[in-house]
Amino acid sequence: MAKKKSSKSKSTNEGSTSHGTTYVADQPPATAPPKRRQCGAMAAHFRLLEADPGFRSRQLNLENAVARRAAPLVALEALEQR
Repeated sequence: MAKKKSSKSKSTNEGSTSHGTTYVADQPPATAPPKRRQCGAMAAHFRLLEADPGFRSRQLNLENAVARRAAPLVALEALEQR
């Protein structure tokens, strides 16, 4: 029977505690955020607007339906703030 390897990884003492846990404060500072978006959400949105003629109207209908459902909640919050 083959000997099973331990799942524990060996770590150095640099940037860790006695238990091997690394804390955010022990890590080097983060780099500056990118100047341009890295996700493709807006590119996909614009692609759908161009490719599907009904997408824009369905999107507007959805936004209007959400606004109608949220209107009573917004009015209630305004009353509670008085």
